[in-house]
Amino acid sequence: MITIKGQEIKNFPREMTIGEFEKVTKMVNMTVSKTGEDEPKADFQGQADKWLYIFEQLGLSEENIETITKDELIQAVNDFNQKDPSTYDLVSEFSIGGKTYHCAIEEGKEISAKRFALVERMVKKEPSKIPSLIVASIFDDGSLTKNEHYSDAHVKHKADIFRKELNASIAIPYIPWLMNEIMKGKKELIQELENESDNT
Repeated sequence: MITIKGQEIKNFPREMTIGEFEKVTKMVNMTVSKTGEDEPKADFQGQADKWLYIFEQLGLSEENIETITKDELIQAVNDFNQKDPSTYDLVSEFSIGGKTYHCAIEEGKEISAKRFALVERMVKKEPSKIPSLIVASIFDDGSLTKNEHYSDAHVKHKADIFRKELNASIAIPYIPWLMNEIMKGKKELIQELENESDNT
């Protein structure tokens, strides 16, 4: 948590649900005009506008939005962007609503091609929901069939539940690893296709 004008604001994933983390990530990645003029693709005309909006969405009161000084805003942005000193460990299972979900990927082992395809397909469909979709793609409810584990509709349903109920610290260690696997897989596939075309 950071404190802005005496008010606490969440800033670390361990303090948020996955849904809150996705919302914050989307807001932080919003664009600011580079020219200072109206740009159709820019979300904001300046950094101050962007960060006032972000802090308002995170719960900073209207009074504090109105009275925060430029220097206080700069300090708040610096505080908000501090690296979390906590470490986020991989978990092999968690429980929500009486159901236990087990990670389908064992630590230190390679991801199966079928599971990799599921993760890749899901994150491509909704890039703004990568954290919840990754967790929903790799954690299975043991009471269901294998076909259900790979169903897009079921993964989306789990992602909706996880977005509301699960702490973002569960998703954090998996995001860079799986996104790296996706990029690595694309590069290897491109290389393989280039090699095949060279051989023909």
